[in-house]
Amino acid sequence: MRLMVTNCRVAQAYATLRALRPHAEYVVATTSGKRPLGVWPTCHAAYSRLVDRRYDVPDPEDDWFHGRIGPENTPREEAFIQRIEEICKKERIDTVFPTNDAWVYVFSKNRERLAEIGVTVPVPDYEVVKRPLDKYDTVQAAAESGFPHPRTYLATDDAAVQAAIADLPPPWVVKLRFTNGGRGMSFHWDSGELLKRVQELREVHGAPIVQEFIPGSETLSFYTVVDKQGHVLSCLTPVNARERLSRPSHAGRSAFRTAPRHPYADQAAALAKHIGWWGSLTIQAKVDERDGVPKILEINPRLGVHLWLRTEIGINEPLIALRIARGEPVEPVPQVPAGIRLLKPIEDTIAFGCDSFDYGVYKIRRLGRSTAENPLPQDSYRQIWDDYRGPYRETGERRYSPYYQYFGKDPLPSLIWTSKILSAHGSLSFKRLVRPGSVKRPV
Repeated sequence: MRLMVTNCRVAQAYATLRALRPHAEYVVATTSGKRPLGVWPTCHAAYSRLVDRRYDVPDPEDDWFHGRIGPENTPREEAFIQRIEEICKKERIDTVFPTNDAWVYVFSKNRERLAEIGVTVPVPDYEVVKRPLDKYDTVQAAAESGFPHPRTYLATDDAAVQAAIADLPPPWVVKLRFTNGGRGMSFHWDSGELLKRVQELREVHGAPIVQEFIPGSETLSFYTVVDKQGHVLSCLTPVNARERLSRPSHAGRSAFRTAPRHPYADQAAALAKHIGWWGSLTIQAKVDERDGVPKILEINPRLGVHLWLRTEIGINEPLIALRIARGEPVEPVPQVPAGIRLLKPIEDTIAFGCDSFDYGVYKIRRLGRSTAENPLPQDSYRQIWDDYRGPYRETGERRYSPYYQYFGKDPLPSLIWTSKILSAHGSLSFKRLVRPGSVKRPV
C-alpha cells in the first residue's frame, strides 16, 4: 500500500498513521493552514519519522464551515482535489485516508473520481456522508431510529427561534449545522441575546439549530464499526475515569477505562445502520441527569479524535475500514476486557498545572469577599491533586497515548502536539484570569 494521510493537525491522523504504517510501503502526509508566528507547524502528524514525504495542500474546510453544501465541488474544493490528484499520480498513491469532517465530505463527493486513477478512499458516498455531517439531520435520523435526542429547532427565521424560546427552558444551546470541535456553539440565558446570535450566524453560516440543554456532566462516545452489509463489527464505549472535569477541551477527557457493552449500544448500532453507514464512526451522547438516559449530541462520520483508545488495545480501526472499502475479509474484532485504563500523561500534566493556577487565582479573588464563583469543580488543591493522580494509582492494566508512549522514538509529533495543548489550556486560564465571566458554561 502507498498511503496518503490528510489533515494532519488532528489527533486521529497520528493514530491512523501509526496503525497503517506497518502495512504501507510508502507514506505521504499533507499539511495545510496557517502557522502560528508564521513558522511553528500545527500539522504534527506530518512530521513523524513514519512519514516518507510531506506535501502542502489547500484547505477545503471553508465552504463546508459556512454551510455551502452540495454534490458538486466549489472552486476551493476543486483546487484541493486537483492537488490531491497531482500528488497521487506523482507518488503512485493507492489509498487516501481523510481524518476530519470537512475532508471526509469533500472526498465523499470525489470518491469515484479518485477511483478512476486507482485510489481507494475508505468513506461512503456523498448521500450517506452528508446526513451525519448535518447536526440538524443527525437529530432527525436519531428520532427515526429510536435513539434519544434533545428537542431541536432549525432556526430558519425569527419565528422558529421564538418557538424554541416558548418550548425550551434556558439555557438555550446554539450550534452550527456544519461544524466540528464545538466551533460556533454558544449558550444563552437571555432571549434577546439568543435572537441576536442566531441572526448573526444565519447571515454567515446559514440557519443554525437551537437545542434543549441537557443537564449533567457524563458524556459517552459509541465507537462503532459497521460493514457494508450493516453488520456491526465493534461498538465500544469507554467511560471517563474521573468524576470531576474542569477543562472542556483536550485534557478534559484525559483518563478513560474500558467498560462492558453499554445498554444503549444496540440503539447506537441501529442508528449507524439506519443512515446507511459503513466503516468507522463515533456517536456522541450526553447522559441526562434528569432521567439517566444518554441523548445524542452529534455523529462524527470518521475516525474519532480518540482513535488511539482502540488502536492501543488491539483494534486497528483504520485497517478494518480500509478492508471494508476494498471488499476484503475482515478478521473478527477481539473482545476487550473491562477495566483497562487509557491515560494521557502529557495532557494531564498540562491541565493539572493550569487548574492549579486557576484555583490559586480563585483563592486570591475570594480575599475580602464573602462569596465568589469557583471556576473549578474541585474545592481544594488536595481535590485537584487527587483527581489527577487517581487513575494512575489504580492497579491493573493500562495504556498510554501515542504522544507519551512513543515520545522517545518519534519526538516531533509529540512536541508539536504538546505546544498546541499548552496553547489551548493557557488560553483558557488567561480568559479565566482577565475575564472570569467570559468562561460561562452551564453544568
